[in-house]
Amino acid sequence: MKQYINGFFSFSAGTLLWVIISFFSTPVISYLIVPEEFGRASMFTLVYNISLLFSLMGTIIKLKKRKNCSGVVCFCLLSLE
Repeated sequence: MKQYINGFFSFSAGTLLWVIISFFSTPVISYLIVPEEFGRASMFTLVYNISLLFSLMGTIIKLKKRKNCSGVVCFCLLSLE
């Protein structure tokens, strides 16, 4: 039982650390960035993510059908699914 609890805490340590960093960095970022600039950055991120979605559409399926797909690019694209 102790092994499972240790495994759970070691698995969730990264998430817990990310939550703590986000909790303390959010007020600092809110103080430093003007709301208009934050809105522009959010819109840029939205447009970038949508364009990335459309540019990768079908790429993963094509790579799965290839028999000799090897290398870093194939590994990175296949890990997106």
